[in-house]
Amino acid sequence: LNIPVIAVGDRLWYGSSVDDSVHCLDAASGREAWTFTADGPVRLPPTWAAGRLYAGADDGTVTCLSAASGEALWTCKPAENDRFLPSDGKLISTWPVRTGVLVSAGVAYFGASLLPWLPSYLCAVEADTGKPVYRVEHEGLTMQGAMVASTDRLFISQGRQAPITCELRTGRLLGSIGKSGNGGVWGVLVDPDVFVHGHGQNHGSGG
Repeated sequence: LNIPVIAVGDRLWYGSSVDDSVHCLDAASGREAWTFTADGPVRLPPTWAAGRLYAGADDGTVTCLSAASGEALWTCKPAENDRFLPSDGKLISTWPVRTGVLVSAGVAYFGASLLPWLPSYLCAVEADTGKPVYRVEHEGLTMQGAMVASTDRLFISQGRQAPITCELRTGRLLGSIGKSGNGGVWGVLVDPDVFVHGHGQNHGSGG
């Protein structure tokens, strides 16, 4: 069983693609404190910031929750004219949020993306209110995997495609890192100029 978990104080939280939920557990006893259910799989753990949780789901939404109670404080759906398609026996948005949510300096960043022949949306909203800061449309992307940031750039994994970097302040695409087939769905920023990322699996590659 491989479920990424976050922990703050005496509580644990994790997302589930099995029951489409965010779960909160007491760290000492393992007893469940609360559950929030989305309308699609939650593939990455939520992000904790200032007593709030931020979770993206395959239903194409980001939800801000009270970390204490699980109450939904606000939601954001980047795609204005959403469409759904079957995936693993469920219906998911054609713009799922599979980047998780990165919170920095009061702003929450995330991507809504799946199919490279459809536009993708890189979004920034006020972390407290969900009020939009920007929503930038990009072509040819497949954003997935937790994002990381330096003081001025976002680093975004893309699975089989090469990772990309965007300007933090505006969401403007700055370029790609490496080549297609070598992306993966995770990355670590060692310092502002060194991004270490997972190995992707392109069609016909050795894995």
